[in-house]
Amino acid sequence: MSRFGRKCEYRPPTGEIHEPGQASIPNGRDVARIRFAVVIFLGILGCGKPDLSVEEKRLYIERGRAIAVTTFSTLVGQLNQTIQDSGVAYAVRYCSIRSHPLLDSLAREQQAVIKRATLRVRNPADSADELEASVIRDYGQAMDSGRALQPVVVRGDERTVRVFLPIRISMPLCLRCHGQPDRDIAESDYRIIRRLYPNDNASGHVMGDLRGIWSITFREGGQTE
Repeated sequence: MSRFGRKCEYRPPTGEIHEPGQASIPNGRDVARIRFAVVIFLGILGCGKPDLSVEEKRLYIERGRAIAVTTFSTLVGQLNQTIQDSGVAYAVRYCSIRSHPLLDSLAREQQAVIKRATLRVRNPADSADELEASVIRDYGQAMDSGRALQPVVVRGDERTVRVFLPIRISMPLCLRCHGQPDRDIAESDYRIIRRLYPNDNASGHVMGDLRGIWSITFREGGQTE
């Protein structure tokens, strides 16, 4: 008996066959119900946390922008030096091996999770998650309508804050790896890109294009997520 005075029974969803003592396997509708319930539950958990104040958002944007500038300057500096020393072909290989460890190292220094996210993927590790993809699409719509691209600050959960900033093709150096094949990217360099990234979708950009976003996650209180 339950504490409410009624017998507790498990009633399996219709459409399932059960043997005594055998666990049930959810069908498609049950999986959908479970997912929906999880989303609602997580939403309820987040409802108890007040939204960030204007001042808090300003401070997170300031921190996020400083991290993005530092990280971009470090990446561009090393990439530019690699191109000067060994050419674009070697720089492409360098990016495939060293860029993410470098981001991780900078993230530890800055006490934040640092990611470059995009919908036009070269390295699968840079694929945008659902929230990042939504921000990128919103930035694209803003560009189409001539609006300025503003930083975005959201509460990730009860412990984290996420800051998003646009990444645009802003210098000729970017086009050496992300521009138009046979015009900006040498044929020999593009062959190496395609060999390293067979599903590459990160070329064909022009100056001013939206390349993706900086996605920076802070743990409230200053620690990394």
